[in-house]
Amino acid sequence: MKKIAILLALVLVLMIACVGCGSEDAATSEPAVTAESAAASYTIDYGESNTYTKDDMDAAIEKIMEEFNGWGCEMHEIRYSEELTGTALEYVNSLGNSFDQAIAFQTNFHSPLETDEMTAWELDHEYEDYQWYLGRNGNGEWTLVTWGY
Repeated sequence: MKKIAILLALVLVLMIACVGCGSEDAATSEPAVTAESAAASYTIDYGESNTYTKDDMDAAIEKIMEEFNGWGCEMHEIRYSEELTGTALEYVNSLGNSFDQAIAFQTNFHSPLETDEMTAWELDHEYEDYQWYLGRNGNGEWTLVTWGY
């Protein structure tokens, strides 16, 4: 337990140190970042975007993880998708929304080995390229609009 606390403290110190390294410019290709918590670790690939900053993406990822954390699955990777984002605004607004911005991510995760609860997941299965679409207006908060294949 002490080792976990030290590791988490080290990660926090590194994250704080990197805050000053950020830029207000649009996100560019960076090495994958690993997000860690006591329960899981996963990589984040910010890819390249001429529209959204790392902060924009982190805010969207936070919304994704708020939903995902209740699923009982293990996240492995979250990737920004410039390709899906290119058509995301039209897509999310075709679902009855009126956002002026949209962003899309793909994830890889593993479903639980077993569960006593009803689930839509195939147990003990790796899901790849699972899509997440979010929308917002101006620089407001992201709204998780839809997810799936």
